[in-house]
Amino acid sequence: MSKRGLLIFVMLLLSMAGGVQSTSAQTVTPAVELSCSPASISIDVYPGATRIGYTTCTVSNPSVHYEEINIIYQAGPLVISGIGSVSLGPGLEEEFQVHVRADAEMAEGQHQIRITAYVDTVNGVPSPTQADSEVNVLAIINQFSRLRVEAVDPLVTMGVGEEMTVNFLVYNDGNAMDTFLLELEFMDELNDAGWVALMSPTKVQVESRGPPERVRITLEAPDDTTYLEGGTSTSNGTTEYWYSVGLKVTSEFSLRVEGVPNYQIETSVITLQEYPEESGLASVTEALPSLGAALTILTILGVAVTTNRHH
Repeated sequence: MSKRGLLIFVMLLLSMAGGVQSTSAQTVTPAVELSCSPASISIDVYPGATRIGYTTCTVSNPSVHYEEINIIYQAGPLVISGIGSVSLGPGLEEEFQVHVRADAEMAEGQHQIRITAYVDTVNGVPSPTQADSEVNVLAIINQFSRLRVEAVDPLVTMGVGEEMTVNFLVYNDGNAMDTFLLELEFMDELNDAGWVALMSPTKVQVESRGPPERVRITLEAPDDTTYLEGGTSTSNGTTEYWYSVGLKVTSEFSLRVEGVPNYQIETSVITLQEYPEESGLASVTEALPSLGAALTILTILGVAVTTNRHH
């Protein structure tokens, strides 16, 4: 054999060997392969969010047969949608998206999604063997912050020098436990007027949609009103001054994660009343004539009585 013929023969053998390797890469028995990316789906459920996440999956047929492949989904409390079946020839694959939807304002947490592909028919007849592939995907429900503050005592009346406690209720309407930072509002005006306001603690932790946390603010009214301005006198002589004490509540989660402060301010309006200094018996005494006037009146009455007797 010439060198040229030998070279052609070798090339033919190599070509045949490559064909055998390519065929052996496909299985004779029915088979299916499934993969999905990303393996975790992040879903926002705050008010107004779409509440939808998705992953992209690829199903392939590594066998030498024509296969009808069914796909089933298990998603627990979530709603999931995707293709139900696909027909694939030998060595082919198909890509599809799987959409996952959460309930509005769903509790923060993680849920496992199971996607299973199995061979239903092979070359038009039921598969003689069980062939399937399963993928687990994690759905992560993101936390969001929302809060509500209620003044238990929206209108408060106090006397000069009195002490009183006003109450506020802090609600967590978000979907996970949150820590709320507490601050007093309108303190400059109160301090200038001689008020004392105390609050403890400065933050509270509240369960999602659980019972509210009660926040107490102790107020001590000023005992000297001589320098106060803006008072109004009532018909009975009482002087009234108006002030406000506010509670600002801010979600710590909103500052740390969301990047935008989520807060609310609720206010109690305080009426400070200063009563007239003289009241009761003092008022009656003030209405009586002075001692000199009383003696004059008695003298006149005595003269009148004497004159009447003479006549």
